[in-house]
Amino acid sequence: GIKAGDIREVELAHAGGGVHYAQPFRVGPAPQANGIFSYQYTTVSALLRGRLKIRDFDAEAVTAPEILETIAKSKLVIDPALAGGAGMGSFRLRVTTKDGQVYEKVQNDNPSYKYPTREEILAKFWDQVDAHQSVSRAKAQKILDMIDRIEDVKQMKEYTQLLMP
Repeated sequence: GIKAGDIREVELAHAGGGVHYAQPFRVGPAPQANGIFSYQYTTVSALLRGRLKIRDFDAEAVTAPEILETIAKSKLVIDPALAGGAGMGSFRLRVTTKDGQVYEKVQNDNPSYKYPTREEILAKFWDQVDAHQSVSRAKAQKILDMIDRIEDVKQMKEYTQLLMP
């Protein structure tokens, strides 16, 4: 429930290293790619929106005024103390509000190193289907049904036909 106007500063600390995601966020000719490859953008977007979905990488979402306003109040810092354990997978997020409240969260492992559950995979699948609507929900459900019985599928052409608009 935090709003861009309530924030004084956002600090995202990481262990360091040559990761391209840790570069300061800048909007270039491909805002979607700029957002995808930025810890700063993904952190601020999730903080303000309460989620991170595929539509949050559309050019309009990446360049939304409240996002850019908050990114301007954010900084990336290196904290070698976060290097223990998962290395680059360790982060600390600290948000300071204009009224002086400080919220802090440390993540000692990166969820991308954990295999997602079926429910998480399905949620991402449906997010993609709903965001782009290039395949109907009915076709998408058929794709899922085929995946569940992949050993019975005789030709992969069946899949590709379902992916066509």
